[in-house]
Amino acid sequence: MMSIKEIGKRFQHNFLSHTLHHVSRVHLESFALISLSIFSPWWTLDRTFPWQTIWGERISWANRYDVLKLIEQEQSALYELYVDDVSVAEFSPTDIGIYYDAEKLFTMLFDDTVPVSKVTKSLEAIESVPVYLHPEQLDTFIATIQTEHDVKPKNATLEFMHNVAVITKEKIGKKIDASGLRSELLKAVSKAEKKIYVKSTVDEPEFSGAELQKVADLYDSIDTRESIEIKVGDKTFQLDSNTMTALVDTDLLKSEARLALSYGLVQSYVAGTIAPLVATAGVPEQIMLTDGVVSGTTQGVRGSILDESDLTEKIMTAFSQNTQNVRGNTVAAAIETVTEKRYSRSAVGLDLLLKDWDSGHAGEWGVSILDGTDSSIRAELHPDEPFVTASIYKLYVASYMYSKIDSGDVDIDSQTALGKSYGQCLEDMIVVSDNACPTYFFNNFGYSAIQSYVTSNGYSATDVDNSHGGDKYTTAKDTMALMQDLASGKLISSDSLQLLREDMSRQIYRSGIPKGVGGTYVEDKVGFLYGNNHDTAFIGGDRPYTLVILSDGASFQAISELTQAIHATMTR
Repeated sequence: MMSIKEIGKRFQHNFLSHTLHHVSRVHLESFALISLSIFSPWWTLDRTFPWQTIWGERISWANRYDVLKLIEQEQSALYELYVDDVSVAEFSPTDIGIYYDAEKLFTMLFDDTVPVSKVTKSLEAIESVPVYLHPEQLDTFIATIQTEHDVKPKNATLEFMHNVAVITKEKIGKKIDASGLRSELLKAVSKAEKKIYVKSTVDEPEFSGAELQKVADLYDSIDTRESIEIKVGDKTFQLDSNTMTALVDTDLLKSEARLALSYGLVQSYVAGTIAPLVATAGVPEQIMLTDGVVSGTTQGVRGSILDESDLTEKIMTAFSQNTQNVRGNTVAAAIETVTEKRYSRSAVGLDLLLKDWDSGHAGEWGVSILDGTDSSIRAELHPDEPFVTASIYKLYVASYMYSKIDSGDVDIDSQTALGKSYGQCLEDMIVVSDNACPTYFFNNFGYSAIQSYVTSNGYSATDVDNSHGGDKYTTAKDTMALMQDLASGKLISSDSLQLLREDMSRQIYRSGIPKGVGGTYVEDKVGFLYGNNHDTAFIGGDRPYTLVILSDGASFQAISELTQAIHATMTR
């Protein structure tokens, strides 16, 4: 049994428990706050009350420094962003430009002027702390998230391959709404919610496969069409479904879902397939010009050609109206005129030939022609135009050296410092266009001596002395004069001339004048340097002649073609 004292204690405890149980917490807190306010001289107003919370955390008796420390700690806390329940980024509020507004928070927590106001504010739990932001920094973060995780939609495509419509199915995209993500980030940081969840939205493509299927069906419907029969004169052509499919204007079909043939494709079909088979050939009118004067004509005969535009339009109409018969027409063709130029074996004819050549061909030309039996038959084109000699200068050097041999100053069989005789050096210089031998001759006999020989013999426009730099130069006129002086025996003996001409007949570069005269006997020397291509020759046969061709910017093929034209005139 309990004693009287124990019964008294039990009663006292039950009474207090019962009383406290029926008095609300708000009443007690209000009573305590009012009491504290009354005794404010002993209370520092710049403090939070024991029950104050921020984000559910008590900050008992905290001053401004304590609160600032709390939000600074939260400012660098790590947050995690989830897009469609997949973690995509970790960051702190500072990283994305969101900052807590301490001043506004202090206003919510502290009031240094009115204690009762302080009491009222302090009773409110703070779940959301005010924030401010740097918009550009936050926008950059949001744009990065969108770039990395947005999926652009892909339209369905329609291609026509081998007369079959092929559809590539569309792909659905997804995108993150920028304003929604911004709102969620601000809300999460304000409430210190470390995990942020957002959902992407569907981004629909512009064109779906279902829409394009209608176009594909329209294209495939051509297979069910009957052929279009095309008649032109006594000839018949069938434009079957496969050909019609190949002629469809697919751009129009895609853009307007309208089935029609392409005018350009039909036009090409008519021109390439039908027109050649229905045309009848005519005979061109021929005009013969000799030295620029009409010397004869041959009357032409008209042929017939297909009226291609008319037939193209009729096929386009037949397809659009789904009819099966088309008739085409032919019209008289214009008579073609063919002009053939011929040149007489005369100075007049050769001059005109060279002028026509010069006006119709690229490059710079210096040409000289001289008949071997009639000195009146000669022609020149830019005879005084200087050209880099290339290896043509070796003919001048050969003439000088043979003159030295003829005079007895040089023994043709004696040895040079090059390990070969003078005779062998002269042969190599012409046959294979060797460079070492003429250089040896210049160094041993002197550039000035050889130049003096050239000048004294009347070749005033030729300069082979480049001992002080630069190139050697000559003209077609000087080169022709050299060739004639050699042939006449003016410069060297007949024995020396025979050796030189034999070497020229065996020189190895034959794609210029030798090619142009066909099988006719030729003794020539070529030169090629810096795009300067030259050839000079004694041409044999029943009507021998001498030909010099210097060029800059023309090929040896062009030299061959000019030679062919000249040779046809000189041997006519």
